[in-house]
Amino acid sequence: MPMPWQLRNAQRPKRATPRPLAECLQRIDVNDLKIPKRLNTTVTAPWISLRYPFLNGAKLTANMVQFAHSGRIQTFRLKWIRTGYGLASPSSATASGQLSAFISTRAI
Repeated sequence: MPMPWQLRNAQRPKRATPRPLAECLQRIDVNDLKIPKRLNTTVTAPWISLRYPFLNGAKLTANMVQFAHSGRIQTFRLKWIRTGYGLASPSSATASGQLSAFISTRAI
């Protein structure tokens, strides 16, 4: 089967290096963070750069996590999942409900 004309005539960028794989990127484990259980509690973590050198600081609440990195602030919404075993555990969810690639969760 010949190549479609859209692919044959496509203007692709000439990259010197290929794009990085998602599995090889830096990530943060939600279970390593001390996320507060109460809604009104806010924890700032300026020392987070000792564990994750690519971050400048973090702000943790029960509903969201804010990371300061590369001169900008990135916010992730947290969703508490009932595991059926012990307390609920936090998980990162984007607006579409999919798990975020920047924050990962570890299987228990």
